[in-house]
Amino acid sequence: MVLLAGVAVVGLRLLGDRYERTVLREQLLDPTARLDGTSLDGPLNYLLVGSDRRPGDDNPAQRSDSILIVHVPAGLRQAYLISVPRDLLVTIPPGGGFTGGEDKINAAYEHGGGGQPGARLLSATLTRLTGLRFDGAALIDFAGFRTVIDLLGGVRMCVDTEVRSIHTGTVFRPGCQQMDGRQALDYVRQRYDLPRGDYDRQHHQQQLLRAMLERAGQTDLRR
Repeated sequence: MVLLAGVAVVGLRLLGDRYERTVLREQLLDPTARLDGTSLDGPLNYLLVGSDRRPGDDNPAQRSDSILIVHVPAGLRQAYLISVPRDLLVTIPPGGGFTGGEDKINAAYEHGGGGQPGARLLSATLTRLTGLRFDGAALIDFAGFRTVIDLLGGVRMCVDTEVRSIHTGTVFRPGCQQMDGRQALDYVRQRYDLPRGDYDRQHHQQQLLRAMLERAGQTDLRR
Protein backbone atom coordinates (compact mmCIF):
# COMPACT_ATOMS: atom_id res chain seq x y z
CA MET A 1 0.00 0.00 0.00
CA VAL A 2 1.30 3.48 -0.87
CA LEU A 3 0.30 6.81 0.64
CA LEU A 4 0.08 9.68 -1.83
CA ALA A 5 0.63 13.25 -0.65
CA GLY A 6 -1.85 16.07 -1.21
CA VAL A 7 -0.09 17.20 -4.39
CA ALA A 8 -0.85 13.79 -5.87
CA VAL A 9 -4.56 14.18 -5.12
CA VAL A 10 -4.50 17.54 -6.90
CA GLY A 11 -2.60 15.86 -9.71
CA LEU A 12 -5.28 13.17 -9.93
CA ARG A 13 -7.96 15.80 -10.48
CA LEU A 14 -5.93 17.70 -13.06
CA LEU A 15 -4.87 14.54 -14.82
CA GLY A 16 -8.46 13.42 -15.13
CA ASP A 17 -9.58 16.80 -16.45
CA ARG A 18 -6.80 17.12 -19.01
CA TYR A 19 -6.55 13.55 -20.30
CA GLU A 20 -10.03 12.13 -19.85
CA ARG A 21 -10.05 10.98 -23.48
CA THR A 22 -7.63 8.16 -22.58
CA VAL A 23 -10.13 6.76 -20.07
CA LEU A 24 -13.23 4.88 -21.14
CA ARG A 25 -16.12 6.85 -19.64
CA GLU A 26 -18.83 4.22 -19.56
CA GLN A 27 -20.57 2.04 -17.00
CA LEU A 28 -17.69 0.07 -15.56
CA LEU A 29 -19.19 -0.86 -12.18
CA ASP A 30 -21.64 -3.64 -11.49
CA PRO A 31 -24.78 -2.38 -9.64
CA THR A 32 -23.74 -4.45 -6.61
CA ALA A 33 -20.33 -2.73 -6.58
CA ARG A 34 -21.50 0.86 -7.08
CA LEU A 35 -22.39 3.31 -4.34
CA ASP A 36 -25.83 4.87 -4.67
CA GLY A 37 -24.52 8.36 -4.02
CA THR A 38 -21.11 10.05 -3.93
CA SER A 39 -20.03 13.02 -1.81
CA LEU A 40 -16.98 14.88 -3.06
CA ASP A 41 -16.07 15.54 0.55
CA GLY A 42 -15.08 11.88 0.78
CA PRO A 43 -14.26 9.26 1.70
CA LEU A 44 -14.01 7.97 -1.86
CA ASN A 45 -13.04 4.62 -3.36
CA TYR A 46 -12.06 4.16 -7.00
CA LEU A 47 -11.21 1.05 -8.98
CA LEU A 48 -8.42 1.27 -11.55
CA VAL A 49 -8.16 -1.57 -14.04
CA GLY A 50 -5.22 -1.84 -16.41
CA SER A 51 -5.97 -4.22 -19.27
CA ASP A 52 -3.34 -6.05 -21.30
CA ARG A 53 -4.95 -5.10 -24.60
CA ARG A 54 -2.48 -3.92 -27.22
CA PRO A 55 -3.32 -1.53 -30.05
CA GLY A 56 -5.21 -3.37 -32.79
CA ASP A 57 -5.84 -6.42 -30.59
CA ASP A 58 -9.53 -7.35 -30.61
CA ASN A 59 -9.08 -10.70 -28.89
CA PRO A 60 -11.66 -10.90 -26.07
CA ALA A 61 -9.43 -13.33 -24.11
CA GLN A 62 -7.65 -10.61 -22.14
CA ARG A 63 -7.01 -10.45 -18.43
CA SER A 64 -6.59 -7.40 -16.21
CA ASP A 65 -2.86 -6.78 -16.04
CA SER A 66 -3.14 -4.61 -12.92
CA ILE A 67 -5.90 -4.01 -10.37
CA LEU A 68 -5.64 -1.08 -7.97
CA ILE A 69 -8.00 0.42 -5.42
CA VAL A 70 -7.61 4.14 -4.71
CA HIS A 71 -8.94 5.19 -1.29
CA VAL A 72 -9.30 8.93 -0.62
CA PRO A 73 -10.21 9.74 3.02
CA ALA A 74 -12.58 12.57 3.90
CA GLY A 75 -10.99 15.95 3.24
CA LEU A 76 -9.27 14.76 0.05
CA ARG A 77 -5.84 15.66 1.41
CA GLN A 78 -4.24 12.29 0.76
CA ALA A 79 -4.88 9.03 -1.02
CA TYR A 80 -3.91 5.40 -0.61
CA LEU A 81 -3.11 2.96 -3.42
CA ILE A 82 -3.83 -0.70 -2.76
CA SER A 83 -2.71 -3.30 -5.31
CA VAL A 84 -4.75 -6.48 -5.64
CA PRO A 85 -2.52 -9.50 -6.46
CA ARG A 86 -3.52 -10.70 -9.92
CA ASP A 87 -3.06 -14.37 -9.02
CA LEU A 88 -5.31 -14.23 -5.94
CA LEU A 89 -7.71 -17.21 -6.01
CA VAL A 90 -11.30 -15.99 -5.53
CA THR A 91 -14.89 -16.93 -6.18
CA ILE A 92 -16.09 -15.07 -9.27
CA PRO A 93 -19.88 -14.54 -9.39
CA PRO A 94 -21.92 -15.24 -12.54
CA GLY A 95 -21.88 -12.52 -15.18
CA GLY A 96 -21.21 -11.81 -18.85
CA GLY A 97 -22.17 -15.35 -19.80
CA PHE A 98 -19.89 -16.84 -17.13
CA THR A 99 -21.68 -19.24 -14.79
CA GLY A 100 -19.44 -18.43 -11.82
CA GLY A 101 -16.71 -20.35 -10.02
CA GLU A 102 -13.20 -20.19 -8.58
CA ASP A 103 -10.34 -18.67 -10.58
CA LYS A 104 -7.60 -16.07 -10.32
CA ILE A 105 -9.03 -12.61 -9.76
CA ASN A 106 -7.56 -11.21 -12.98
CA ALA A 107 -9.58 -13.84 -14.88
CA ALA A 108 -12.82 -12.09 -13.87
CA TYR A 109 -12.15 -9.46 -16.52
CA GLU A 110 -11.77 -12.15 -19.17
CA HIS A 111 -14.76 -14.21 -18.02
CA GLY A 112 -16.89 -11.07 -18.22
CA GLY A 113 -15.91 -10.58 -21.87
CA GLY A 114 -13.27 -7.87 -21.43
CA GLY A 115 -13.92 -4.14 -21.81
CA GLN A 116 -16.91 -2.72 -19.96
CA PRO A 117 -18.64 -6.03 -19.10
CA GLY A 118 -15.33 -7.48 -17.96
CA ALA A 119 -14.72 -4.51 -15.66
CA ARG A 120 -18.24 -4.90 -14.23
CA LEU A 121 -17.67 -8.56 -13.38
CA LEU A 122 -14.29 -7.71 -11.85
CA SER A 123 -15.87 -4.99 -9.71
CA ALA A 124 -18.58 -7.40 -8.54
CA THR A 125 -15.86 -9.92 -7.65
CA LEU A 126 -13.94 -7.34 -5.61
CA THR A 127 -17.05 -6.20 -3.76
CA ARG A 128 -17.91 -9.80 -2.92
CA LEU A 129 -14.34 -10.33 -1.69
CA THR A 130 -13.78 -7.11 0.28
CA GLY A 131 -17.21 -5.62 0.98
CA LEU A 132 -16.09 -2.36 -0.67
CA ARG A 133 -18.39 -0.44 -2.98
CA PHE A 134 -16.93 2.09 -5.39
CA ASP A 135 -17.59 5.71 -6.34
CA GLY A 136 -16.09 5.27 -9.79
CA ALA A 137 -13.80 3.22 -11.99
CA ALA A 138 -11.39 3.67 -14.86
CA LEU A 139 -10.29 1.16 -17.49
CA ILE A 140 -6.97 2.07 -19.09
CA ASP A 141 -4.99 0.06 -21.63
CA PHE A 142 -1.28 0.24 -22.47
CA ALA A 143 -1.81 2.79 -25.22
CA GLY A 144 -3.74 5.09 -22.88
CA PHE A 145 -1.08 5.00 -20.17
CA ARG A 146 1.71 5.54 -22.68
CA THR A 147 -0.08 8.55 -24.17
CA VAL A 148 -0.63 10.15 -20.77
CA ILE A 149 3.00 9.66 -19.70
CA ASP A 150 4.32 11.12 -22.96
CA LEU A 151 1.96 14.10 -22.71
CA LEU A 152 3.32 14.70 -19.21
CA GLY A 153 6.81 14.84 -20.69
CA GLY A 154 7.83 11.55 -19.12
CA VAL A 155 8.18 10.51 -15.49
CA ARG A 156 11.10 9.99 -13.13
CA MET A 157 11.38 6.37 -11.99
CA CYS A 158 13.85 4.89 -9.53
CA VAL A 159 14.92 1.36 -10.45
CA ASP A 160 15.71 -0.67 -7.32
CA THR A 161 16.84 -3.98 -8.86
CA GLU A 162 18.45 -4.62 -12.24
CA VAL A 163 16.07 -6.45 -14.54
CA ARG A 164 16.01 -7.37 -18.22
CA SER A 165 12.70 -6.91 -20.01
CA ILE A 166 11.25 -10.17 -21.30
CA HIS A 167 9.34 -8.10 -23.88
CA THR A 168 12.01 -5.85 -25.39
CA GLY A 169 15.34 -7.08 -24.00
CA THR A 170 16.01 -3.67 -22.42
CA VAL A 171 18.14 -3.82 -19.27
CA PHE A 172 16.92 -1.48 -16.52
CA ARG A 173 19.81 -0.71 -14.18
CA PRO A 174 19.46 0.60 -10.60
CA GLY A 175 19.17 4.34 -10.17
CA CYS A 176 16.70 7.16 -10.77
CA GLN A 177 16.09 8.05 -14.41
CA GLN A 178 13.65 9.82 -16.68
CA MET A 179 11.45 7.45 -18.68
CA ASP A 180 9.04 8.05 -21.53
CA GLY A 181 5.78 6.15 -21.84
CA ARG A 182 7.26 3.15 -23.66
CA GLN A 183 10.12 2.74 -21.21
CA ALA A 184 8.02 3.21 -18.08
CA LEU A 185 5.38 0.69 -19.13
CA ASP A 186 8.02 -1.81 -20.15
CA TYR A 187 9.67 -1.49 -16.75
CA VAL A 188 6.54 -1.83 -14.60
CA ARG A 189 5.34 -4.88 -16.52
CA GLN A 190 8.35 -6.95 -15.45
CA ARG A 191 7.96 -9.55 -12.71
CA TYR A 192 10.44 -12.29 -13.61
CA ASP A 193 13.99 -12.22 -12.18
CA LEU A 194 12.83 -9.86 -9.42
CA PRO A 195 13.36 -10.80 -5.76
CA ARG A 196 9.63 -10.77 -4.90
CA GLY A 197 8.19 -11.51 -8.33
CA ASP A 198 4.70 -10.08 -8.80
CA TYR A 199 4.86 -8.18 -5.50
CA ASP A 200 7.77 -6.16 -6.88
CA ARG A 201 5.78 -5.51 -10.03
CA GLN A 202 2.86 -4.21 -7.94
CA HIS A 203 5.25 -1.90 -6.12
CA HIS A 204 6.62 -0.59 -9.43
CA GLN A 205 3.11 -0.01 -10.77
CA GLN A 206 2.27 2.01 -7.67
CA GLN A 207 5.51 3.93 -8.10
CA LEU A 208 4.58 4.77 -11.70
CA LEU A 209 1.11 6.00 -10.79
CA ARG A 210 2.53 8.12 -8.01
CA ALA A 211 5.13 9.58 -10.40
CA MET A 212 2.38 10.39 -12.91
CA LEU A 213 0.23 12.11 -10.30
CA GLU A 214 3.11 14.10 -8.86
CA ARG A 215 4.19 15.12 -12.36
CA ALA A 216 0.61 16.19 -13.11
CA GLY A 217 0.60 18.32 -9.97
CA GLN A 218 3.83 20.04 -11.06
CA THR A 219 2.73 20.68 -14.63
CA ASP A 220 0.33 23.32 -15.92
CA LEU A 221 -2.39 21.02 -17.28
CA ARG A 222 -5.24 23.48 -17.26
CA ARG A 223 -4.55 24.98 -20.68
